[in-house]
Amino acid sequence: AALAALEDCQRFHTLRFAVASILNAGVGDTQAAVRELFERAQYLQPSCVMLDDADALFSGCSRSHTMTDLLAELTEMLDRHCSPRVLFVTACGSPQLLPASLACRLHVIPLEQE
Repeated sequence: AALAALEDCQRFHTLRFAVASILNAGVGDTQAAVRELFERAQYLQPSCVMLDDADALFSGCSRSHTMTDLLAELTEMLDRHCSPRVLFVTACGSPQLLPASLACRLHVIPLEQE
């Protein structure tokens, strides 16, 4: 629901992190796709890059070369591009499953339990 609300906001551009297409990219193209996404967000600012289910994406795949490359590029782009005008938002049910190198760059906002 929070991600849908962000997409409806007229004040800034929302860019979805298309995990399937990024992971299906060729060798070396994974990093380029992540880099292009954040460079586009920088160009369109104010903007928000959205990644859904990050915990599912990174859990159990930590030894994969593609996932290692993806995580390395993602953390580099977060360090380089995130600012008050370029946001990165991820939704996940188990933030404790996120890799430490990603989790340390995020602010966790827990949802109220119903």
